[in-house]
Amino acid sequence: MEKNRKKMLVIGIGQSNFLNQLYGEILKINNSFSFHIDRCTHLPNDNYNESNSVFKENLDFEQYYKSISKWRRILVLLRSFKKKFYKETFLFELNQKKTIRKALKVCMRYALKEHVYENYIKTKKFDVLHFHFCSSYNLEYLHFVENETKVICSFWGSDLYRMGNIYNNYYVGKALNKATLITVQSPEMALVIKAKYGMHLSDKIKDVRFTISTAIYNAINLNRSNRELLTKFKEKYKIKNYLVALGHNAFKENNHLKMIHVLNNLPEEYKNKISFVLHLGYGGEPQYLKELEIAIKRYNSLDIIIIDDFLTPDEISKLRLITNVMIQAPESDALSAAMTEVLYAGNNVIAGGWLPYGILRRNNIHFEEIDKFEELPLKLKKSIDNLEYNANTGITNMQNIEAFLFPERTSNDWINLFSSICE
Repeated sequence: MEKNRKKMLVIGIGQSNFLNQLYGEILKINNSFSFHIDRCTHLPNDNYNESNSVFKENLDFEQYYKSISKWRRILVLLRSFKKKFYKETFLFELNQKKTIRKALKVCMRYALKEHVYENYIKTKKFDVLHFHFCSSYNLEYLHFVENETKVICSFWGSDLYRMGNIYNNYYVGKALNKATLITVQSPEMALVIKAKYGMHLSDKIKDVRFTISTAIYNAINLNRSNRELLTKFKEKYKIKNYLVALGHNAFKENNHLKMIHVLNNLPEEYKNKISFVLHLGYGGEPQYLKELEIAIKRYNSLDIIIIDDFLTPDEISKLRLITNVMIQAPESDALSAAMTEVLYAGNNVIAGGWLPYGILRRNNIHFEEIDKFEELPLKLKKSIDNLEYNANTGITNMQNIEAFLFPERTSNDWINLFSSICE
C-alpha cells in the first residue's frame, strides 16, 4: 500500500495550526496520500502538535542550503549564469536600483536554492509539491521545478492582500506561471490574483477553503447552554452587560485605533453598559501596543478590557459565546476563523464592507457591514438594541457554517483536488 501512495511535499510556510488540520483530516478519510513537509512550525503556546502522525518526514531543506561551502557557492553561481532565469533576475535587480554586488547576492541565493532543489528535493521524486503562503520567498524553489512536475500554490490571504509591492509581484508572478493549480478561499481572491498576475492564470485557479479545526466549535456546542460557566467567565474579566470584540489579535492591521476613535462617539448610556475587549494573544509590534495603550488612556470613557493570554479552545469558546458583537474591520482578510466562530456561537458581527466576505452571504451566513468607520457607532447601537431579534439568525448561521466550512465538506473538496492533479 505504501508504494501506491501519492507522495506530496508541503513547502513554503509550515504553520502547524493550519496544516496539521488540513492534512490530518484528509488522512482520516483517505489514506492514499503520503504527506511530507519542509519545516513544521508552531505558534507560541500552541499545544496542537500532531506533526508526527500527519507528516511522514520533517525534512528542513534549509540545513542543506546553509551547509554549502564557500567555494561550492561560487561554483554554483558561475554555472547558473548560463540560464536565462539568472540573466533576467540580475537585470531586474539592477532595475530596482540595486548595486551590482546586491544583485549578484540575489542571484547567489536563487542559485543555491536551485542546487538544493536538484540535489535534495527532486531526488525524492514527489508526485506533488504543495506551496503554502505565496510570497516571493516561499516560492523560490518553484522557479526550478520542471514543467511535468505537479504543483499546487495556495494563497492564504495576507500573502495576496498585504504583499503588493513590485518586487514581490515580479517573482510571485514568474513562479505562478509554473503552477499546475492555484487555490484561493473565495472567488473574490481569484479576481485579485487575475488582476495582479494576469488573466492567463484563470484556468488554474480553484476555489477551495482550508479545513478548519472543529475543537473551538465543539467547545462552543458543549458550553452553549452552561449559563453558570459563562457568567463566571464574564466575572473573571469584569465584563459589563454586553461585550463587543474589537478585532481578534494584536496586529495593527485590525484597525483597533480607528475603532476606538469612532466608538468614543457612542451615547453615554451605551458606554455604560458595554465592555470592549481587545484579544491581543498573538502578533503586534511593541510600538503599536504602546500606541494602543495611549489610546485606551485617552478614551477612558470606554470600558476596554485587554486579554493578552493565549487562550485554549475551551476558553476561546467561552469568549465567543459571551461576545454579543464582534467588529471585524481589518485592512484585508480572506476568511476569518474568529468571525465565523462568533457567528456560530449565535452572536453578531459587524464587518468592513471592503472585505471579501461575499462567499459567506452566498452560503446564507448573515452579518452586518459598514462602508466606513464613521458608521460604526450607529450600527453598533442598532445591533445591541436588536440582540433578541438576531437570535433566530444565529441558529441559521450555525447550521450554514457547519454545511459550508466543516471538514466533512472541505476535506472532500481537497481530496478531489489532489486526486485530479495526480491522475
